[in-house]
Amino acid sequence: MGEGRILAPAEYQRHAAVLVPFYENQGRTSILFTERTQNLPSHKGQTSFPGGGAEATDVDLEMTALRETHEEIGLPPAQVEILGQLDDIVTVTDYVISPYVGWIPGVEDLKPDPGEVARFHEVFLDDLLRPEIYERKDDYEFRGRPYPVHFFRLEGVTIWGATGKMLAQLLKDVFDWHGEVGDYLS
Repeated sequence: MGEGRILAPAEYQRHAAVLVPFYENQGRTSILFTERTQNLPSHKGQTSFPGGGAEATDVDLEMTALRETHEEIGLPPAQVEILGQLDDIVTVTDYVISPYVGWIPGVEDLKPDPGEVARFHEVFLDDLLRPEIYERKDDYEFRGRPYPVHFFRLEGVTIWGATGKMLAQLLKDVFDWHGEVGDYLS
């Protein structure tokens, strides 16, 4: 993670960053996802990692990920140990997202922003590695064009879109998962 990362082309001007928060839950490694509220202008109700758009006052995209995570779920940046960074991805809406992987102390004291986060999804890492929950569709249509999309279907939550792509990359690169991750622009 981090070394030899794929960076998005410079012509993409809309930048965002997310935190992929790992923590221990019941003696098992877990990842925290958020479910976006129905009030948001885009991606209503979708499962995502905490994060959002870069602001001019952010020193770098790691700061963006930490600031947005604090705003969305109430996690102070000082409580996050950044472990590394995944490849940038370019979304179908032309955002460049920089995912940062971090370790957090737990979720007991987190307070979701009710305007942005409907609820949390705490997912065990070993559940994400089960092959039967994964599907890749190479012809998912958006704005009249087909895209490859990764789906992780668990009880009560479906992870897909940009979050599914980042998750697939993480599982492949770090945990030797055998799902297929295509070109970062696909």
